[in-house]
Amino acid sequence: MANRFDSLPNRRAIIDRRGLADALAGLAGDNPAALRAAATPLLREALDQGRAEIARRLAEKPSHGTEIAASYAYLTDQLLRLCFDFTLQRLYRNNHPTASERIVLIAVGGYGRGEMALYSDIDIAFITPWKQTGWVEQVIESILYMLWDLGLKVGHSSRSLDDMVRMAKGDLTICTALLESRYVWGDQALYEEAAARFDRDVRAGSARSFVAAKLAERNERHERMGDSRYVVEPNLKEGKGGCAISTRCSGSANMCTRSRARPNWSTRACSPRTNIAASAAPRISCGRCAAISTSTPSAPRIG
Repeated sequence: MANRFDSLPNRRAIIDRRGLADALAGLAGDNPAALRAAATPLLREALDQGRAEIARRLAEKPSHGTEIAASYAYLTDQLLRLCFDFTLQRLYRNNHPTASERIVLIAVGGYGRGEMALYSDIDIAFITPWKQTGWVEQVIESILYMLWDLGLKVGHSSRSLDDMVRMAKGDLTICTALLESRYVWGDQALYEEAAARFDRDVRAGSARSFVAAKLAERNERHERMGDSRYVVEPNLKEGKGGCAISTRCSGSANMCTRSRARPNWSTRACSPRTNIAASAAPRISCGRCAAISTSTPSAPRIG
């Protein structure tokens, strides 16, 4: 995912994280509630300016839907990192954290793939080595409140490594979300440990059952949506031909190949070259639709 964001042109025009970090560091006081209230206008201004820049790029290049979707994910990444650092450095500083007070923030689901629309949910997970301590609970709660103060819709979970493995084994949705996860910020070593545990304890030997379950899930959703491409009001995400098809293919391929990167369909035996254009079309189309910028959250949206 880092390579995909690296390809975004002039990322600092979307958000200047270093400059904003300096502004947050310059806030006076030591009361957590007052500091959070003072930080909110700075973060909201950066969010609004970033969205405006992305909207400008979309207006200039309306066919670059995939780039726009990645730009929204990049903007979200930087805001989350700022909130994370501000919480640990100013709100609940811990100069001597214990081994159990390590924490890593990961992106899951569509956000984990680096694909977001203007008002997409921000799906994140906080991973800790073991049961959360009181300090870790304070940190997680503060980060979430900062995001809510910005008016963002957040889907979140907090799990230990053992909980992550247990729940991924028992729930297809959680397993799929973690399969598409990526590191955002925090303890890098803990993330690598979580990825290794997932590969060893969840992914290994479960590819056939996972693909079968995803196919059954696809059939059930298609039936619920009318089981036809030709409907008056098609569901662009879940209906036949919708963008969810390519994400399910990607997740299944990742499970089979034990790769955490998005497959390169042109080099995979599981996707004949004659089908590459057809499989890519829903993603390109929905990327363009998902990137549509609107002025208010109440407007029709995809995400």
